Amino acid sequence: MGLVATAPRLPRGSGTVDLTYLAAVVEHPEVGVRMLTDIDFLRPALPGILHHHERMDGNGYPAGLSGTDIPLNARIIAVADAFDSLTTTRSYRPALDAGAAMERLIELTPDHLDPGIVAALRDSLKSSPWESTVIDDVVLQRTGDVYDHDDPEVSQQYAEWNPDAEEVASS
Repeated sequence: MGLVATAPRLPRGSGTVDLTYLAAVVEHPEVGVRMLTDIDFLRPALPGILHHHERMDGNGYPAGLSGTDIPLNARIIAVADAFDSLTTTRSYRPALDAGAAMERLIELTPDHLDPGIVAALRDSLKSSPWESTVIDDVVLQRTGDVYDHDDPEVSQQYAEWNPDAEEVASS
């Protein structure tokens, strides 16, 4: 069994995060790049994939980049991921409508998300309405409390909670 540590303000559930799981989540951008590195036409997208969990304030991963040091395509993916997560039903909250999700994204600027990209999404939604993805209760019951790392609330908690690197490595 992996090492378990208390994490701050996790949504509904046990209030703990398995450090093995957390370590895997933090590694997923690098794993994605390794999977796609030999596909020639995707090579220009690799920096975006690798850095889509960086934050404007430098508290993201894997490199702790900040501001415009984060590749533009990574900043775009981060906004799209956060918006999609907010507008999709989760075990710990209902899907938000596009307006409420945009309000939340605006609150996350400039620390987490690029304000210019959030504004571009807001403008885009004026001409292309978005429908939330509502997941059936039966499916949610089967999956249990699964916390989406793209959900800004969960991502914020990961940014605030910095486990000791040796503790994660030993889990």
